[in-house]
Amino acid sequence: MGERRHIVDIVDDLDRSRGGDPALTIGDDTWSFARLSEESRRAASRLDALGLKQDEVVVLPSANSHEQVALFLGAWRLGATPLPLSKDVPDAELRHIMAAAGAGLVLREGQQLANEPLWDRPNLIATRCRAQASGGSTGTPKVIVDTEPNTVDPEEDHWGWSEGPALFVPGPTFHSGPMNHLIGGLTRGVHVVMMRKFDANEATSLIARHRAHWALFVPTMMNRILKVGGDMRARLASLKRVWTSAAYCPAWLKQEWIDIVGPDAIWEIFGGSEGVSTTIISGREALDRPGSVGRAAGNGEIAILDSDGNRLPPGEVGEIYMRNRVDARRFVVISEVKQRLRQDWESFGDLGWLDEDGYLYLADRRVDMINTGGQNVFPAEVEDAIQSHPAVGDAVVFGQRDDDLGEIVCARVYAENGGVTEAELLEYLATRITRYKIPRRVEFSDAPIRNDAGKVRRTDLAAAPQTTA
Repeated sequence: MGERRHIVDIVDDLDRSRGGDPALTIGDDTWSFARLSEESRRAASRLDALGLKQDEVVVLPSANSHEQVALFLGAWRLGATPLPLSKDVPDAELRHIMAAAGAGLVLREGQQLANEPLWDRPNLIATRCRAQASGGSTGTPKVIVDTEPNTVDPEEDHWGWSEGPALFVPGPTFHSGPMNHLIGGLTRGVHVVMMRKFDANEATSLIARHRAHWALFVPTMMNRILKVGGDMRARLASLKRVWTSAAYCPAWLKQEWIDIVGPDAIWEIFGGSEGVSTTIISGREALDRPGSVGRAAGNGEIAILDSDGNRLPPGEVGEIYMRNRVDARRFVVISEVKQRLRQDWESFGDLGWLDEDGYLYLADRRVDMINTGGQNVFPAEVEDAIQSHPAVGDAVVFGQRDDDLGEIVCARVYAENGGVTEAELLEYLATRITRYKIPRRVEFSDAPIRNDAGKVRRTDLAAAPQTTA
């Protein structure tokens, strides 16, 4: 391993040594390391003029863009902390997040930096590299602050960033995964290819055009890509590492990708943005343990506990708790929602079980579980069955109150070009899942259901009227 260095010092060195090489592509527009360094200096001047100081937080609601990345780097030049958000964040949620983060400055996209002077002062150290806002499926925003400084060790690479010419990172930077790997790629001198908004057909074109050897997807993206059609092996031939995270990747979907890019290319990581602990599983392990998200990585530990806090034996479903007694806690969570703690164990409300070898299998989130007529239904299982239909791009399953059964299973389904009718879908499901798990209400959506980070708020869907099946 080498020494840790300021993120922007590394980018400036790449400007001097490889200034003409591609650094960042979004859509059809590519910036070199020289252009990225220059624009980040202009961004630093703009932020300084607005009064941003060292160790302050600047909130940046924006879709993925070159301007946004320049502002990240500009904030780091000042030793400040960027907090990216969706460009469509509602004002009430924005105010909540800014108050939680202690942020006084917000810059929405569309900043004109061309006339700003080039910042020429030394780059400052930020005690908090970045912050992210996360609400997951609960809908209650929380701020997660990275307590490490804005420095990295450019020689460290356990993700495979530097094993080829380009990283494909299509997800939004307001999600922790894309932000992590944007930083990782740029500071290793690797071309990072992003998208302003995910489109499956365009994604395959970008991968082929830039010979991307590495990609980060949420499972929804992987499923949409499969639905593009054509020779997927040819389109995705350059990929040597495919990471999936942010949501559970169904075994059938992972298997289809293994068939395309090979088992050595597929990797899944599971864990909260808070970084308590994670699990990792390779494609080869997944062949032997389909459905598992892997074993605890590094110094992490996993326990499955019942409602009284008792540890459950292998094979029994309970609430998943994680801890790490060795490594210092990197992320600080600022939230109105009380953390689920049992001594030094922490949970995010997920249910699952361990096998005899310590491999974790997910059931669902406790808050999302549906009890219909006394039967427990895990939405993830039903979503898995619906999404396996060749014409379905995505599906979200949730419960709605019912006077007779307590709750009924409902689904919102995204199928492009009307590729399946309700009757056809229900007939298909009858061959794959038990009858009481089949949705009693189905609504077809004309647009993707989840955001580009693979997230959806089931509470919002549950409140919406549905079409009865």
